[in-house]
Amino acid sequence: MCSFQVYDPDSLFEQSNNFGFNFLNSKTLPLQQSSKKIVFKSWWTPYTSYDYSWADLVVCINSEIQNMPFPEYDKLAKENLNNDKLIHIINGIPINELNNHTPNRFYPYCYFFYIIKKVNQPISYDYSIERPFIFEALLGQNKNFRIKILEFLHKSGLISNTLASMYSLEGEKMDVYRSPELDKLEDSHFLFYRQKAIQSNQRHTTALTNKNLIGDHFWALASWIISEKIYQNSWFSIIAETQFNEYVFFTEKTAKAIFGKRIFVIFSAPGTLELLKNLGFKTFDNIIDESYDNIINDHLRMKMIFTQIVLLSKSNPAYLYSQVAPILEHNFNLLTKTNLNLDNLRQFIIEHL
Repeated sequence: MCSFQVYDPDSLFEQSNNFGFNFLNSKTLPLQQSSKKIVFKSWWTPYTSYDYSWADLVVCINSEIQNMPFPEYDKLAKENLNNDKLIHIINGIPINELNNHTPNRFYPYCYFFYIIKKVNQPISYDYSIERPFIFEALLGQNKNFRIKILEFLHKSGLISNTLASMYSLEGEKMDVYRSPELDKLEDSHFLFYRQKAIQSNQRHTTALTNKNLIGDHFWALASWIISEKIYQNSWFSIIAETQFNEYVFFTEKTAKAIFGKRIFVIFSAPGTLELLKNLGFKTFDNIIDESYDNIINDHLRMKMIFTQIVLLSKSNPAYLYSQVAPILEHNFNLLTKTNLNLDNLRQFIIEHL
């Protein structure tokens, strides 16, 4: 085994156990070559230049999306970091590149899956007890497709059976819509920082210290925290991912539903469920029609998902959960008890050294 040096300008490894990088060290990254100098660099905004020409390998890590065609993205990274020996680890890519084999790009980097299992505790349920709400739909920032989801919930009459919220970064009011019951059910940490955001007019998600990780020197965003009471008082999750038609991109929205052992529908780009299955997860095609994942047309895909929401609203939730209990348990265990693609990621890095 050879020696090598890791350069970490962005302190990625100071929180390595939290972000899923604990496997990247001299004990778990065995090399047979001569000594190597490796740079791990957060990189998704090509505005600042760095001279890493001295490095044997630069590993660019992007927990968000590749927001341009990969050849252009790769070229900018090599120019900005002054090194052609460069590989990419990326969380979200354009849907038109899903089937492209790119030797120096690893996808998906399941960043938010690693985060969610770190900052939350398992949730207990009693399926024999009625729940006052059918759905939870914490839709996040107002985007066009999310506004259409909210409009559908109103027009269908399901809004009264849904714990729903949507906020805006502009305008006098922060809340586009917010179920009054959320003030009683949301996590107390989240409510505290929400009030601070209202008072200071700082509407971006506020950083907070997670009660479950005291002493772990770790911070979490409010949106990463599962409000246990919301899940215990509703049956199904309506997930509105960050992107609906351009990128396949898993965020905390999907990860929380899996961790929380929820039946869900997901508003995202076509191919999202297929990618989940490729990662080893199972979904709910035994109880709903998930062929919406194959529909390219945004309007038709959304309409198909709305149909599934209506069907779920008329179902016997406890019975459905009894039918998918093995799926929920499998997904939870895959998320919490395995490396979830990290072995493949480790091998990808080794192959480029």
